Amino acid sequence: MIAITHEPFGTTKDGKAVTRYILKNSGGMRVSVLSYGCTVQSICVPDKNGELRDVVLGYDTLRDYENGNKIMPGSPEEKAYYASEAGAVSGKEKTEEEVLEEMRKLGM
Repeated sequence: MIAITHEPFGTTKDGKAVTRYILKNSGGMRVSVLSYGCTVQSICVPDKNGELRDVVLGYDTLRDYENGNKIMPGSPEEKAYYASEAGAVSGKEKTEEEVLEEMRKLGM
């Protein structure tokens, strides 16, 4: 069984609300996805001792995602877009209801 919850994650510089969706399964796995570019913020899985370990490079705050902290110190002004969705749907905004409906269709 997968449980889906959501919570406010912050507001962008241009005033748009960002939501964090949290998916949890019965095996202890937890995935956090932001409505900011469909960004996978974290995937936490139990290690061999049952301790949750995050296996995604993600930021803790919306400001870090907006600022796109440097890929590495001294690099050109390229931004890091950790775990952001790319492809045909990138840049298209959906309502929370549309996102949840799509997740339900996928059996999540």
